[in-house]
Amino acid sequence: MTARPNPSTSGRGARSTRRGRGPGAAPHPSGHRIEPASEPVEGSPVAASVSEWRYGEHVTRAPEAGGRNDLPSDLAREISSSLRGRSLAVMLYGSQARGSAQPDSDVDILQVVPSGSGSYRRGRVAVTAYTAAHLHQMAIQGSLFILHLIVDGVVIEDEHGVIESALVAYTPPPSYESLRVALREAAAALLVDDLELRDHLEGIGRLGIYLLRTDLYASAAAAGRPQFDADVAAGIEDAELLCILRMRRLPRLKESDVHAIQAKLASVFRVSPSGEQLTDAAVRLAASNPHASGLITQAISKNVVMDYNAFPLPPL
Repeated sequence: MTARPNPSTSGRGARSTRRGRGPGAAPHPSGHRIEPASEPVEGSPVAASVSEWRYGEHVTRAPEAGGRNDLPSDLAREISSSLRGRSLAVMLYGSQARGSAQPDSDVDILQVVPSGSGSYRRGRVAVTAYTAAHLHQMAIQGSLFILHLIVDGVVIEDEHGVIESALVAYTPPPSYESLRVALREAAAALLVDDLELRDHLEGIGRLGIYLLRTDLYASAAAAGRPQFDADVAAGIEDAELLCILRMRRLPRLKESDVHAIQAKLASVFRVSPSGEQLTDAAVRLAASNPHASGLITQAISKNVVMDYNAFPLPPL
């Protein structure tokens, strides 16, 4: 089966490839096969089953029509029993797909649905559900989430080629500056006083970690080396940041944890407290920066799972 070239690279040396099944393919810890790029690029990630990425040129290896990737039976059952409603397509991404999962790692799932987008959780399975139209819009606007799927994703089910179409439609953005502005605005809003911090402790802490992770991902993508393993992206140069990013695995955050997160936000984004309450900041930014406003609203909502669908396009 020959993959279709990406429209974003057609006319610029786009190529088709075949999914190799030869002895050079290495087994993936989840039971999939990882295949090295035919022309390896130093520092580039090796994508699992679905794609390989080169900045300015990426080759999509589309799943075979109606095909499934075999998962370990216990993981497949766990995912299947966690999904709500009808699925047009399902994809595993994140640490479970990369093979870098820890015992307490989530199972991150993309579910493409006919309608009713949203995010939900069942046990350790965290599901982000999008309609096909929303997913395609994200792809053509250069969403980091779509790039994450390209780099790390493993298709479980895509009978109608919905995920394939989105991956093929992905177009890298000219820059990530507008995203960074939204992250910076949201980071400043999280530097609230202790009274409001205690009212929204988990929301502020979780969103703060999310902002720091996303900034790392955007920096890596802008440098042409997409990396969605936060621990790897943080590296060993910033032990403090690495410690904060690992707080995402804690079942509950303490006030001292969130103080550390606030301090890191102020340092990384070079912001200072605005003196506004979170609700006031969300309202003020609703017109000028709806993406930042949507992010801040997540800190107020106390959602267990960050609802990416609440963000105006393009989401992170």
